Amino acid sequence: MAKTSSGAFINAFHRWSGLLLIIFMALKILSGYSAAGLLPVFSIRTGSMIHYAIWVDIPLLFLFLYHAVYGILKIVTKFNTRNKPSVFWLTTLVATFLFVVFVVLIYLV
Repeated sequence: MAKTSSGAFINAFHRWSGLLLIIFMALKILSGYSAAGLLPVFSIRTGSMIHYAIWVDIPLLFLFLYHAVYGILKIVTKFNTRNKPSVFWLTTLVATFLFVVFVVLIYLV
């Protein structure tokens, strides 16, 4: 049985987002310890700048939300293969809505 294009996209995105999540979380953890002065990977000032940087937080939030939603989608579609494309678009819209709401609430309000 051939994979649908949304299924192939979900698998590829889930793998790459998992790898990027590991990298961003490692950066976030190391910069947090450096900012607290507990680990001399970065200077305290640099660690603090990286730890609270929007260029780390927003991609991390994006990757977390989509990785989680597509992971749940992979589990759900394993048991129910009907309406796979419509469920894909529904979960994508849910993740996009959550991402926009969280960015607005965290950074703009």
